[in-house]
Amino acid sequence: MSPKKAEPEAVAWPLFGRLPVEIQIMIFHEALRKPQIHFADASRHEVDPVTWKLDLKSRSKKKGDTSGYHLVENIQDVARDSPVAAEAILKSALQPLLLPIPVRPNNDWRKIDAATDLVVFEFSVDKSGKLWLWHPRNQLVDLNPLASHIDSRQVRKDLRGIRKVAFVYGGNKQPSAGSSESVFQCLQHHNGRHSGQKFCPEELLGFIYQLSDIEAVYIILHHRVNKKPVTNYAASYFSVPAATRNTFGLKTFYSTTRSYITVPLPSCEIGPVFHATWKTKDYIWPHGPSPPLVNAVREAAMARPPDSREGRYVEHVRKLSHLAHKLDHHEEVYLLVAEMILQIRADQNTPLSPDWPLPTPPQVNTAQFRTLKQHHKQRYNLENFTKERRDNLEFGMLLMVDETAVFKNEKSKSKPTS
Repeated sequence: MSPKKAEPEAVAWPLFGRLPVEIQIMIFHEALRKPQIHFADASRHEVDPVTWKLDLKSRSKKKGDTSGYHLVENIQDVARDSPVAAEAILKSALQPLLLPIPVRPNNDWRKIDAATDLVVFEFSVDKSGKLWLWHPRNQLVDLNPLASHIDSRQVRKDLRGIRKVAFVYGGNKQPSAGSSESVFQCLQHHNGRHSGQKFCPEELLGFIYQLSDIEAVYIILHHRVNKKPVTNYAASYFSVPAATRNTFGLKTFYSTTRSYITVPLPSCEIGPVFHATWKTKDYIWPHGPSPPLVNAVREAAMARPPDSREGRYVEHVRKLSHLAHKLDHHEEVYLLVAEMILQIRADQNTPLSPDWPLPTPPQVNTAQFRTLKQHHKQRYNLENFTKERRDNLEFGMLLMVDETAVFKNEKSKSKPTS
């Protein structure tokens, strides 16, 4: 019987401590891979026969939890013996937030940076056969007498402070919006309008309305990360200088092992330039005027040499936009986002209560009016999710990238052909 191999000893960094403190902090900050992306498995739990709430927990071990908060936890282990590491963690979070995911054994919560980080909610297939409803309009008793209602106050309390959220779109195991197993399913009175999509735009918005501090919503394309269209797109994406990507809103989020990079959304008929993200106040149909940012870039690019910053940006985005059309679900997500923006605008014009008798409203000084007004505010979260916040709500698409596959793809391109 061969002797058991000894565990390798920890490698000391004798020269690291000689570096200036500012450089040490920069190294630790780089190790944190900011901004991070975090994953939360979400499920619905019955409070009573007619009310339910949202439960969150860490991603299951089978899926492999690659959430960025593990990087923070790893550096916290170093920080116990290193004041510099502790200071790096302290300075890295612009807005520290505890994500409501219990951590054993201390029953603590996960630490994230709400100002920059992205939280992905992953809902499992619903086998209960019950009608769970998110959007305030769909929760009306007269429309759905057998439906369970969300405990909005508790959900909003648990999700308070989260600014950026994402949802994974696609995959063979994700039921369509027309299925009773979908978490964001279309109701029958929609006449199956969204049955071919993975999410009902109205119901998905019902969840988003629970996030009082929401600023951005991303849809992550479900795609094998080592397929050629993905590696080609990622290689082109990373060929764009980081400063250029940041200037024009091409965002990147990082887990412990992967990158989640921007995919351009189809926008107006403006030639090679596409939006990376939309805001709800942007014009979204092709026959409309171009958004101001895109107009400015086009005009600047036409007036300056091809090797100018604007000219290089146009060339980069032309290439990325061409490759983006080869990605799975790209066009489906474009339609989903367009419908969500239109639905938000419709909700902004909703009467003071969704069950208000139209067209004649009650007198403004009556108790009935005050009751309905409070009812509407509570359901639509109007105290926090104001019209200004809705108008500036940002939507975008992201692609999960295996960085090793991208590196290998670039390396194979560089090999000389015989």
